[in-house]
Amino acid sequence: MELDAQQRVQLGYGLRSKGRVGRDSTVEQFQETLRKRLAAGYLEDPRVSTEIIDYRPYYVLGEVNTPGKYPYAIGMTVDQAVATAGGFTYRANTRSIYVKRAMATQEWLVDLRKTPSYPIRPGDTIRIGERFF
Repeated sequence: MELDAQQRVQLGYGLRSKGRVGRDSTVEQFQETLRKRLAAGYLEDPRVSTEIIDYRPYYVLGEVNTPGKYPYAIGMTVDQAVATAGGFTYRANTRSIYVKRAMATQEWLVDLRKTPSYPIRPGDTIRIGERFF
């Protein structure tokens, strides 16, 4: 941890990986945990603000024109992710897709007729299957 000219705390990999403060935490939870740690012997009444710079990418596989890894943006939905991957191929099943969350061991079937704007999260894998005539 070091302070720059603007008195901002720069977290190096050491503190971040040792404490695992941010793992499975919201930004607010991370801020509060960091504030408490800084108050415990480092600073008197620290004020902490945090910002997420980069999210994990998401992946689109199967019947899209350009399968691959794409950068996540806040509020992404399946239809936006498919559009980013070049849209459906002519053989794609456009009625249902499969989504696997980053830490999950199984994928979920999502009916796009019921939830066309299904939200995705950083690290998700979206698989577009082939339709059957």
